Amino acid sequence: MFDQNVHPKIRKAIIALANSSTFFYYYGIRTSFREYPENTPKKKLKNGEEEKRTMGVYPVKGNAIRIVYDKDFVESLSDEELKGVLIHEFLHLIMLTFGRKEGRGHTLWNAATDYANNDMIMNMRVNGESLTLPKEGLFMEQLTQKGYTGAVLAEAIYDYLYENAEKITVILSDNFDDHDGMEEIDFDDLEYRDWE
Repeated sequence: MFDQNVHPKIRKAIIALANSSTFFYYYGIRTSFREYPENTPKKKLKNGEEEKRTMGVYPVKGNAIRIVYDKDFVESLSDEELKGVLIHEFLHLIMLTFGRKEGRGHTLWNAATDYANNDMIMNMRVNGESLTLPKEGLFMEQLTQKGYTGAVLAEAIYDYLYENAEKITVILSDNFDDHDGMEEIDFDDLEYRDWE
């Protein structure tokens, strides 16, 4: 069932997916979208600024899908970038990101899966067309420039980031994907989180 409370720009992007990819459109109509509540606390970054909210997917009990988004972030994206970001979030579910974490550190695991998802998107064609992502993201080119030569697989990327943590800085605050707080969720016993 299509979430009627979703931001109009997100609704438009999901409808556009109906014309180009019924596979991703299916995820869009199965997703419950919620805007970040205004009183959601933001972390302070090392430079003293508040982190910016973007968008993140959260599986909830009963095979439901929840995407939490920041209205200003959604409005800052082009229609094509928004479509790419939505597909990125759906890929976290398709690729079983949350179940594959297996005790790995949350922040590095999220970065590793983002590198892999974004590479998949940048090499993907939907209805014969390339996809677009915001430039503020984690892309494999950034890693290969730092010497990474392994597989485009989250587990391999995680190992590389972990082993080279002192040499490589991953600036997650510049990333468009937001899974802040997910490390606190027990994915083996998910509870419905009502944000309204």
